[in-house]
Amino acid sequence: IAVYFVYYIDDEDKFDFIIRMMLVGLFLQVVVVYIQYMTGTQFDILMSEKSHHMSRFTYRGDVEFLRPGGTFHAYNTLADYLTTLLFINLGYLFAQKSNSGRFVVGTCLALGIAALILTHSRGAWSGFAIGTAFFLMISLRRGWITLKAGLVMLTSVTLVLLPFLPRIYFRLTESDGGSGLTRIPLAKLAWNIIEAHPWFGVGMNNYGIVMQDYLTTEIRGEWLHLVHNKYLLIFAEMGLFGIASFLLLILGMMWLGYRCVQADHTLLSPLALGIMASLICDGLHMMVDIFQARATVEMFWSLAALAVVASRLLDHGARHPAEAPQVLASQAFGPR
Repeated sequence: IAVYFVYYIDDEDKFDFIIRMMLVGLFLQVVVVYIQYMTGTQFDILMSEKSHHMSRFTYRGDVEFLRPGGTFHAYNTLADYLTTLLFINLGYLFAQKSNSGRFVVGTCLALGIAALILTHSRGAWSGFAIGTAFFLMISLRRGWITLKAGLVMLTSVTLVLLPFLPRIYFRLTESDGGSGLTRIPLAKLAWNIIEAHPWFGVGMNNYGIVMQDYLTTEIRGEWLHLVHNKYLLIFAEMGLFGIASFLLLILGMMWLGYRCVQADHTLLSPLALGIMASLICDGLHMMVDIFQARATVEMFWSLAALAVVASRLLDHGARHPAEAPQVLASQAFGPR
């Protein structure tokens, strides 16, 4: 997918088309999520034998919430997918010049945020909140949005959240059955492996094979699984050179996004800022999740490809905002 993007997208129209198709995919996924939630059945897209009841969270013994997984059959993978595309959606909202376009894209954004809440993924919630704050802060600094417009957007998001406040409150305040605490011994086990193989690690996909050899007294008897931290997992499997390469990749993507944001291009700049916000969100979420589902990996490399393409289009003389129609000066937000 990433290679296709890099070679296929050679002008702004194709870039815009790809973004639209990604948002269509977001909308369809959200529709599936709502159908699952209303029916209480987590089916796959073909309604095959994989159909089964969704995961549920029960609070205080009498309050139960469903956790749809979309077509991925996993609520955390769904949350990763949604957060990535929601920031693309947010950037595309800032690129819209007509009220009808803003309404359509804004509606998709609101529905996506509601679907994200239904996943009950605290890591995704936290990352999305911080990524959104980053997006709005940079937008204010670049003059893409006024303080008044920013407050209106925050009010709109608050209205979307109102029906979900009970579940958000319960999820953040009630016991999670030790789910969060299990990550601590997993991290200690990962660090034991890293200390034994600091330079080149134990090899890709070998973590689960060798982890039994690095158990210590304080870890024995704990729930064992792959460490729920992407950075530690890469460090343990690929060593110092591997984790350094991964971090450089993320920093490179952020740098390309920053260059595009600085250009104040009407289409590429807000989308580049959305990519940066998505990377910040994912970077935080990676501290408490594995991030190795196929859909998650594909979305990460798609972001990398879009960052490369956006930067290349600017370098090759993408249409400058000054050449855009004069009607853009009256827009409510977005690069002028």
